[in-house]
Order: sequence, then structure tokens, then C-alpha cells
Amino acid sequence: MSPHPPLDSARLAWWVTAWLHGGTRPGEVLDAVRDGDAAHHVLGVPGEDEPVPLLLALPELRRAGARSAGLALPVPGHLAGLGGPTEFNRAALHAGEGVILDGAGLGLVPHRAGAGSPGP
Repeated sequence: MSPHPPLDSARLAWWVTAWLHGGTRPGEVLDAVRDGDAAHHVLGVPGEDEPVPLLLALPELRRAGARSAGLALPVPGHLAGLGGPTEFNRAALHAGEGVILDGAGLGLVPHRAGAGSPGP
């Protein structure tokens, strides 16, 4: 399970959907999902094997055809909400949360980076 508080994905799904619908600017999304000094990176961006900064991920999600984002809270034995690529499903299960992107066939898993992220 991830060492950060749960439901980073809930905030991420809400704000990414708002951005995809034109209701907010990228800077507002970043501020809204930031927790203290920790910046969010996301795992699952097309063409990237490592977590990337959310600011760089947003336009890629739109290019991939994402229309909205939803929350997935998988636990072992109950994988409801997951249907993405195997790598995403595995990462979301490990984190206990993820974001499903409707229309893109993608999923994201939040990853904290920066001064406010938990240590090893």
C-alpha cells in the first residue's frame, strides 16, 4: 500500500475532469491536487514508463482522447473499477487507488514527488 494518505486519486479525478471540460486552468489543477510541498507526478501517461509531472501529463491525456476521469479504489480480491492496461492495474492495486480516464483507455496512479513526498 502507498505511504501517502488515500484518495489522492479522488482529487486528481475531480480536477482532471474539470480541466478536460474546460472549467479550470492547469495551474489551478496543480494547486488543487498539491499536498503541502509535494508535487504530483502520475504514472500511466502514454509513451512514458516512469511517473511524469502532472503539468506535462495534462495535454497528453487530452491528446489521447480522455473525456473525463473516475476514481478506482481496488483492493486484493476486489478489482472493481479497473479495466486498464495490466501495468496500470498492478500499480493501482499496489497504491490502493487510481484514476480511470474515460475515452482514452488509460489509467493514472498518483505519485508524490518533491520536498513534501514521503521518504524511502
